[in-house]
Amino acid sequence: MDFEPKVFKDLPPGTPPGPGDTAITAAELNDRIQAGIVEGITTAENAQTTAEQAMSMATAASGTAAGKYTKPAGGIPASDLAAVPTVLSNFTVANTAKLRGSLAKAILGTGFSTHVVIGDSLSSAFDGAAFDFPGSWWRRVWRALVTSGVPSAGTGRVAITDAAASGDYGHPISPYDPRISVSGAWDNYGFALSSTASGQSVTFTSETSGTVVEVLWLMQAGGGDFTVTIDDEDPVTVTGSDGGTWERTVYRVDGLDDTPHAVTVTTSAANVIVLGFQVGYDAGLRFDNLGVKYGISALEWDTDANDLGPGKLTQTYSSDADVIWIALGANDLGYGGPTGVADALAAIENIRGKFPDADFILIIEPENVDLAGYGVFVTGMRALSASLDVPLIDLSVRYGTTADIAAAGILGPDATHLNAVGQSDWASVVLDALRAIGPNAVS
Repeated sequence: MDFEPKVFKDLPPGTPPGPGDTAITAAELNDRIQAGIVEGITTAENAQTTAEQAMSMATAASGTAAGKYTKPAGGIPASDLAAVPTVLSNFTVANTAKLRGSLAKAILGTGFSTHVVIGDSLSSAFDGAAFDFPGSWWRRVWRALVTSGVPSAGTGRVAITDAAASGDYGHPISPYDPRISVSGAWDNYGFALSSTASGQSVTFTSETSGTVVEVLWLMQAGGGDFTVTIDDEDPVTVTGSDGGTWERTVYRVDGLDDTPHAVTVTTSAANVIVLGFQVGYDAGLRFDNLGVKYGISALEWDTDANDLGPGKLTQTYSSDADVIWIALGANDLGYGGPTGVADALAAIENIRGKFPDADFILIIEPENVDLAGYGVFVTGMRALSASLDVPLIDLSVRYGTTADIAAAGILGPDATHLNAVGQSDWASVVLDALRAIGPNAVS
């Protein structure tokens, strides 16, 4: 399996590697390039001149190399998508207008560019013991764009169930996100943590600076009170019940010092339900993670029956999304085989309808394990891209068969989920897509 050689650099020079980032020597890097293992895009590559980008687009439009983006005129017919599959397809000026416009606002400091990731555990690096959300492809994309000069809006909305706590789906979730620490025996609802007594706490320690802190939580009848402590300031009591029905809500503090912050929720009673955190600013680039979850299928994500599920949480808190990156379907096939194909495609189309004001980008997940019905699913996703007129990133073209993926060395120790190199490469593909839509997308 051939990969396009690039070098991944997702942190500013001199910054210590963060979670999921591995420092490698020049010799090791050269070996990876020669072996065809893609580690992403350098800052220098991000800083292409307009002339260089025009040349890149002209080369891509020639269609001479497999996996190169061909700029369509008004979208690509489904027949063409099936006949000549490419890694990037159907990226047009019209269907990326919100993406490009929001990035411009972020760069100018006049607003947000809010990106929402909807995916399963393939969208997180696996280190052999647990999943590493900060090392995921989308956090790497965020870091690469911030490194290239796009102002940061901070952490984005971070799901509480990235915390070190008891597992769901029969799997441990410790430590999805080392920024979150939990004290006490909280109940895990899969997408929320609920206190069982007073004196329990959960702390989010941001790795990025910000002047705004938000705690996402559930107001409910009979909900317990809690305090919020920011850094070394005095705790503030928040009333957990209004006597009414459930309401997903936000506790917000702004005007803080422009530094990283430690935010601690401490319960005064049982039945305090915490959903997530955010530390950042009132403008800039952010990637929300309320929609990525181990074991989630498109069908389950689409359901409106679970008030604490990722679908409801994302629709509530990320209703301001500019861009939806959706990478689902593998678990539908894994659970249901060929019968899961139709369910997955229908659910993904329904999810698109839940965010009508956002640009919507489909991602075909790699066939990391043998999945019955995968070929039919890939064909269906290509057709869905055409019928919805939305961009498509086809990782089946990028990575090939299950055997190709295993031979490329981009799987973690479980031989199922992508490792840090695989996540880096996925990030590089997304950055390629951003560069393809125009010189102003990535500076």
